[in-house]
Order: sequence, then C-alpha cells, then structure tokens
Amino acid sequence: MYQANALTNQYLISQAHSRTGWQINLRAVNRFLVVGIIVSFVVYLIGNNDLAVKSFVLKDLKTKVSELTWQNKELEVKTTDLSSYQRLSQRSGELKFVPATIVKYLPVNNQLFAKR
Repeated sequence: MYQANALTNQYLISQAHSRTGWQINLRAVNRFLVVGIIVSFVVYLIGNNDLAVKSFVLKDLKTKVSELTWQNKELEVKTTDLSSYQRLSQRSGELKFVPATIVKYLPVNNQLFAKR
C-alpha cells in the first residue's frame, strides 16, 4: 500500500515536472529552508543579545545620572554655605582681615570715558 502511494506521488511529481518544464529539487529546497531558519534564529539571538546589553548600559547610565544629581545638590548646598555672610565674616576674622572704615575714591577724569 505504501509503495503504491509512493509510486503515485512520484508519477504525479514527474507529470508536474514535464508540464512546467523545470524540475524542483526538494533536497535543495529543504536545505535552503533549514539554512534560512538557522540564519533567522542567529539574527534573532544577536538582536536579543544587543537589546539586553543596551538595557544594562541604560540602567548603569540612569544610576550614574542619579548619583551625579545627588552630588550636584550636595555641592550646591556646600557652595551656598561657604558663600553665606556669616561664614565669610567668620573666615575674614580668622584671617585677621580688618574692616574698611575710611574709604577714599580716586578722582576720575570724565574725558577718559566714552560719552554719548
């Protein structure tokens, strides 16, 4: 029974070949399909690997951004503290600066300045 079906299939395929004028090589088609599936799978794996790596890099960069933001806020607070009037007056006392009591201004010749 199996041989009869195989012979019938071969007969139908040979008749199809004789009508179309060209012969289909099933082994070549199967090899082409297998190679295509393997190449597609490899491309899929490479794409997923690239996506995973980019995800880790993005996570690291987000962590770094949050750390730098925190450092920036700390430095702003430190700058504000160091430039406060109380801190500056305390530091000037430590350095033995004396306040200016008598201020004398230099006379300015008006001709040296640009006029409108």
